[in-house]
Amino acid sequence: METKRIDVKVGDEAPLEIRATKEIEDKNATERLKREAATSVEPRYRISPSVQMTMKANIREFFNKVRELQEDETLNSSKKGGNSRGRI
Repeated sequence: METKRIDVKVGDEAPLEIRATKEIEDKNATERLKREAATSVEPRYRISPSVQMTMKANIREFFNKVRELQEDETLNSSKKGGNSRGRI
């Protein structure tokens, strides 16, 4: 393929369509655009402090109840869950 030379200056309109023979990526601009796109997207999941606090309270309450039942002298071993086969 023969390359034609044309005489153009900045601001001139090209007399014909000029196509690049290879694609050149502006890596800095591409990375900047990727970062901008990533920051413009809303998070899919949000951490809710109130949900975390509620779950922690529920877990704490559960284990407190387990300790309470383990310490209850009126319950026998099978009711406490100790030495029971196949039960959790």
